[in-house]
Amino acid sequence: LWDYAEGAIFSGNKRKINLGGFFAVGQMESVAFYNHETLYATNEKNIIANRLMQIQVGTVLNASNGLLDQLISTSSISIYPNPVAQCINIKDYKGEQAYFKLSTLQGQTILEGALKPSIDVSNLPEGIYMFCIDRPLGQSQQTLIVKSNP
Repeated sequence: LWDYAEGAIFSGNKRKINLGGFFAVGQMESVAFYNHETLYATNEKNIIANRLMQIQVGTVLNASNGLLDQLISTSSISIYPNPVAQCINIKDYKGEQAYFKLSTLQGQTILEGALKPSIDVSNLPEGIYMFCIDRPLGQSQQTLIVKSNP
C-alpha cells in the first residue's frame, strides 16, 4: 500500500502479490521484504507453533511471470555515501521518472522533488532521516544519516 491519505491506507495504490500455497500452514499476519532476495513472514498460529519464516523470494515467485524482475528492479536503487555530509548519489539510477522525499523520523518532509543522480543535503542539520523513492513499480525507503561537514 502506498500513496494514500493520512489514516486511509486502503484509499491509495495497492499491489497484491499472490504467494500461492506456500503459506497454507496457518493464518499469515505479516510479510516484509528484507531485500530483493529475502522476505520474512510471521503467522499467528499454525498446527505446530507461532513462527517467523525467512523465505527466498525466488522460491515462491515464478520468474516467468515477471514479478521477481519487478521486485529486483524496484529495490535496486540505493543511495551513497551514507553517512553523508555533502551530496548523496543515487546508485543504479537510469534517468527514469521517479520522485524522492526526505523526511525526519517524525514524518516531517524536509526535501522532495524529481529524482536525479545527485542531491545536495549539505544544508541539513546532523541527524537521521528517511529517504523515500517513489517509482512506477513501487516505493523504496532507506535510512540516511547526515553528518556535519568536516
